[in-house]
Amino acid sequence: MFNTLKQRPEMLSANDLLEIFPISRSGIYDLLREPGFPCIHLGRRIIVPRDALIDWLEKRMQEDLKELNTHATSPAADCEEVSRQIVKPHETIACDDGLYIELLSQDTDGASVI
Repeated sequence: MFNTLKQRPEMLSANDLLEIFPISRSGIYDLLREPGFPCIHLGRRIIVPRDALIDWLEKRMQEDLKELNTHATSPAADCEEVSRQIVKPHETIACDDGLYIELLSQDTDGASVI
């Protein structure tokens, strides 16, 4: 994606962003209003410096990767208590971090098997 972005003009319009991001026009304008998004308002026109957009995307990706890495070890720990509960077979449980667990059956001692 970054290689094709580097081939774009130095200043991008909302229409250019529509070609880059797989979101709706209203989604593009929501993105342009997002705090920290690199855009410049020139009267009614909004432009996005290409290099600033690339930097913003790289920063967001790094933040998302860090967040994934911090949550990668915790979902099992967060849901450990939930998985110990005695529940009905085929019940789905939602954990606080948005992870869903479907319990398929129970052991003979009543412990849930995931």
